[in-house]
Amino acid sequence: MADDPAATHSDTSSDPTPFIRTYAKDVARLTGKQPVAVHRDTPEPGVVLPTVDPTQSFNNASPREFPQEVISVGASDTVANLNSGSSPDLSNREVRRDEILTRLRAKVGRGDDEHEIHAPAPTYTTIPLPPPPPPRIPTPAPPVYIAPSTPPIPVPPPAPHKTHKQAFTFFGHHGTKGVESDPSPSNIHTFKSDFSDHIDDKKATTFSVLAAQSDSKENLAHEPRPAVTSSKKRNVQFILGGIALVIFTIGIAGGTYWFVALRTPSTGVPFVVSSLIFADEKVEINGEMGDELLLALAALGQGPSVKGNVVVTYAVTSTDGKSGVITAPQPGGQTIKKMFQSAPDILLRNISDESTFGIVQAGESNAAFFILDVTSYERTFAGMLGWEPKIATDLSVLYPAYQEAPISTSTPRVTSSPRFSDSSVANHDVRILKDDSGKTILIYGYRDKQTLIIARDEAAFSSILIRLGTADGE
Repeated sequence: MADDPAATHSDTSSDPTPFIRTYAKDVARLTGKQPVAVHRDTPEPGVVLPTVDPTQSFNNASPREFPQEVISVGASDTVANLNSGSSPDLSNREVRRDEILTRLRAKVGRGDDEHEIHAPAPTYTTIPLPPPPPPRIPTPAPPVYIAPSTPPIPVPPPAPHKTHKQAFTFFGHHGTKGVESDPSPSNIHTFKSDFSDHIDDKKATTFSVLAAQSDSKENLAHEPRPAVTSSKKRNVQFILGGIALVIFTIGIAGGTYWFVALRTPSTGVPFVVSSLIFADEKVEINGEMGDELLLALAALGQGPSVKGNVVVTYAVTSTDGKSGVITAPQPGGQTIKKMFQSAPDILLRNISDESTFGIVQAGESNAAFFILDVTSYERTFAGMLGWEPKIATDLSVLYPAYQEAPISTSTPRVTSSPRFSDSSVANHDVRILKDDSGKTILIYGYRDKQTLIIARDEAAFSSILIRLGTADGE
């Protein structure tokens, strides 16, 4: 048994440990020491797996290619029998292998037939052919438009070359020589070339040529010049007339500027009429004293007017200045003080220069109005109360009494003097002076504690209040 080479090869190939190189073996070889033997534990009794021959070919069939065969173990096949030292009979190993393969092939073939899925037979459906396309109608080709050929542009014939004559004076004789013009630069005649040709042809000297040229210049100087035509004379006359007109216009403009701008004295003060109310028109009145101003204002009220129109009036003052008389509008407060010369001093002292007076057309009246800018409400109101007995007389030129219609009766009519009474107009407290027939002669009241209004009647008072509100809104 020991001499069997197959057994020897099997034992040798079953333990490849001597051929494996490890770190312990390398260290032992380098140090010269024997490697420490590894103690292996004795395996416990049980099922011993067969050893695998490493030299066996790997070309054998893989177990995945065939289904695994189940081997049943009987009750008599115990662990002891399986671990017994008797080796199995391998004489019929090849026969059994062929039987197993045949049985497996049969099983695989039967399973494929059982699990095979047969596809249903295809059904054929007849699809009708599409209708043939309509026959193509030939489209006639578009007519070819041939544009009329443009007639060639006529080329003007070349102008004939003109001959020019050049005069030379040789020894006092004027001769002409016809020379055809040639555009080529080589045939251009110059004074230098002619001078050289003359010397060569005539065998003349330089002195004789210069003398002949001098004689020709003297003869040309003595020839009479052509007279100036009449058309040139006309052009000269037109040019001279235009220059004279421009000079005359400049002179007039300069004189006007000198007379207006330089001779007129400049006041240096802008002519502005101040007003507390929006005015449709501003008119100047003439007068120096109070009575003259009252008459001028009353005359303005008797003239034509537009309904609802407000006219602001002013007087003019003149003062002497360095450049002459300076004219400027007089402040309204100063003019009103002249017209109110009979009023109490307590009233006049509290009227400022910004006050305004004029004419207002409201209702049936076209009368004067006064807008007084006061510095004290209490003092001016006390002054108006003290002026009430005489105000109708002092301002009778502006606010005259109404004429009564004559009544035929034998009984004399008893008249009483008019008196002021308290009233209200447009939510403002006012004092009204009425006659016996109930007509308003004069009315005054305060818009606020700084604005005192004197007017003819209630309509005029309301119109002024509206205008003052408009001026405040602006």
